[in-house]
Amino acid sequence: MNRFFFVLIAAFTALALLLTGCTAAPAETQPATQAPTEHTEAATEPTQEPTEPPTEEPTEPAPQFFNPLTGEGLDAPLERRFVSVSIGNTPDAMPTHGLNQADIVFEMYVNHLATRLLALYTDVSNVEAIGSVRSHRYHFTDISLSYDTIAAHAGGSNEVMWDTNRSGIDHMNIDTSGSTYYSFRDQTRKASGYPWEHCLFAAGPGLYDLAEERGFSTSLDPEKDFGLRFAEGQALTDGAAASTVTLSFTLSGYSKVSRMTFNPDTGLYEFTQYNAPMYDGATGEPIAFRNVFVVLANTWTDSDGYHVSDILGSGDGYFACDGFMIPIQWHRETDTDPFTFTLADGTPLAQGVGNSYIAIAPLLSAVTAE
Repeated sequence: MNRFFFVLIAAFTALALLLTGCTAAPAETQPATQAPTEHTEAATEPTQEPTEPPTEEPTEPAPQFFNPLTGEGLDAPLERRFVSVSIGNTPDAMPTHGLNQADIVFEMYVNHLATRLLALYTDVSNVEAIGSVRSHRYHFTDISLSYDTIAAHAGGSNEVMWDTNRSGIDHMNIDTSGSTYYSFRDQTRKASGYPWEHCLFAAGPGLYDLAEERGFSTSLDPEKDFGLRFAEGQALTDGAAASTVTLSFTLSGYSKVSRMTFNPDTGLYEFTQYNAPMYDGATGEPIAFRNVFVVLANTWTDSDGYHVSDILGSGDGYFACDGFMIPIQWHRETDTDPFTFTLADGTPLAQGVGNSYIAIAPLLSAVTAE
């Protein structure tokens, strides 16, 4: 073969090798990559159901009306005059009934070195039994004038009743030997040996009916200021510690002791006298008060043997509430003014919301707190 033929074969051979042996293997397939966007969206959150804001418990609207003797809120204003009831307080008259339902209970000497109670009710119609009811006394007339009460009692001496009638107060003798719609004799007491005078009780639901029958107005004067001011919440946060307040009514060398012991669970002072706790004869509950007042007044014995205190003008006293006791001033400028109370600097006293015990005690009476 000539040289040209070998060159030609070599050329074809090289071309075949180039087409078969030198071709690259196909590349592995890579996952497609998405081009980045300018803003990357956040991961999708689980869908939540729409919720309402938490519902608050409805609050009671602030009362618009208040009991002027206790500061307690009322649904409607008081429209009827208050009723005062004369109540025995000697050892042979215990237990009493209906004192815890009273708004204010006064204690004072009356005669023969005995104290007596006068209970004031803004709504006596809710009290089934009050007593035992005893006779009227001079200072009960004074308090009836001050608080414009209709006074209920078991009669009184000629001297006292003459003074009572002269004063012009509305009063009712509810003494009876049997049962009426306004009073009754407790036959169980009588059978158990109680003296006759400690068996008479007022029937509260009938007293307004009796007042109307007697021709007395039962409408409360809406303009009358009863002189008391009240604190929201705790009334006293300092003063002398007064877990126990002891008052010795002292006159002519004789002392009668009334003691008030603070119960922190109820916030009330429980009444003890004659070395025994006072309790309600109907319910068995302790006789207890939110506020304790002591009014110190010049006191003497008149020619008829009655004890008389000068409660016109002003004087010293004490106030206990919430486990503390402080000195105060009392004021009563005219016969028809109720008591008002101030701090020593003349600032009006704000007492606790609730019932009150007010003692009218001779000047020499000892008052201690511990």
